[in-house]
This record gives sequence, C-alpha cells and structure tokens, in this order.
Amino acid sequence: MSRVAPIAPAESDLLCEGCGYTLNGLPAASNCPECGKAIEESIRSDRVPPAWEVRDRLRLITFLKTSADVIFRPTHFYRTTTTRGDEGRARRFGQLHWIIASLLFGFAGSVHASLFHPAGWVHAVDAFAGPTGFALLSIAAYLGLHLTTWAATKLTAWEAAYRGLRLPLGVVRRGMAYHAAHYLPVALLTLATIGSYYVLLRSGRLSYGTLTTYLYVLCGEVVVAAAYLFHTYWIGMRNMMYANR
Repeated sequence: MSRVAPIAPAESDLLCEGCGYTLNGLPAASNCPECGKAIEESIRSDRVPPAWEVRDRLRLITFLKTSADVIFRPTHFYRTTTTRGDEGRARRFGQLHWIIASLLFGFAGSVHASLFHPAGWVHAVDAFAGPTGFALLSIAAYLGLHLTTWAATKLTAWEAAYRGLRLPLGVVRRGMAYHAAHYLPVALLTLATIGSYYVLLRSGRLSYGTLTTYLYVLCGEVVVAAAYLFHTYWIGMRNMMYANR
C-alpha cells in the first residue's frame, strides 16, 4: 500500500509551541489537548528578533552578541528567536561566519600542508603551502560550506514537507544562516591543533615520527566536529518547527 504523506500545517495555523498540535478554533484560555501547555503562551509567543537584526545598534556589537548566543546557548537562542524576519540580514550573518571560518580553515590547511615538506611530499607543499595555498584553501572552504549549507537546507525543507512538519524553505534558510556561527569553534579547534603541532615540531619537542598520531587526532576531530554540527543543527530545527512567528 502506498504511503499517504501528511499535510504540513499552513503558515496561518496556530501550533502549540510545546508539541506542534494544531490549536485552530480552541479557546485561548484553555490548554493544548496534546501536551497541556497553555494556549495563551503559543498565541502570545515571546519570540523576538536576534540582536543582529536590531538596526539601531552597532553592527559589530550585535554580531558578537548574536554569535555568542548561538554558540553558547543554542537551545535558548532558537527557542526565543523569531523564525520569520529579515531573511537578507540573517543571510549576511551566515555569510560573515562562512568567510571567517573559511579564512581560518584556509590558514590551518596551508600550515598543515607545510608540515609534509621534510617528509618528501613536495607537491603538497607547492600546491597548498604559503600565501597561494592559503588563498586556494580559503576559497575551497567557503565553496564547501556554501554548498553543504545549500544541500542541508533543501533536504531539510523537503523532509519536513514529507513528514508533515511546518519547516518551509524560508524558515530553514533563516535557521541555517544563524547555525553558521557553529563553524567558528570548529575552525578554531582545527587551527589550534595544527598550529600547536607545527610549533612543537619546529621547536624539536616532537619528531616527524609522530605525524601518524597527529593525523589520527585530526581524523578524530573531524568526527567530533560533524557530530557537534549535526547536534546544533537539530537543536535549531527542533525549536523552530512549531514557532508561530
């Protein structure tokens, strides 16, 4: 028997922000029949635009504050942030973080490539070490982040529609734009690991015999970073799918 896909609630439908139950036509003074949350709390949602979207404040301050909120308090951020708003401004926030993370990844990658010169991997040094390598790797990192975000956004909106969840493309794009802040700690960790190994290697405290261990550490960080990025992505989507504003 073919599966009948559920219909996602309309943008105008009132959802319980606790469980997603459709509250259309129910008295405002009552509670959600599904989870017991007061309907009034869903009607008068306390969601507000993030600091970055408040135009009468200094952009640098709002950028730093919003970034800190997303990174250190992701659940609170997505639970209290409006899901419909200035999409262009949200996109610029994401692009700034993609650029910052890409530059950090590019620098870390060029340092990483230079480590293999004494090991005889001259081609890697020629292609990716130094200023040219930094530029190439930064561009590649930016394109990779952009493509990954685009694919994740499309797939999320498609799966939400398939499952009958209210996560239209605009809402997902907005959430993913702010999620870009989570690339910053990943990029900083990568740079710290590679930079520390480079310094220890050049100072003679470590030998080139430890390259294998170093590469295993980097591989482990890739796994941890992927889990962290997926976890924070899911926090964002989970706390936006039932929002009414």
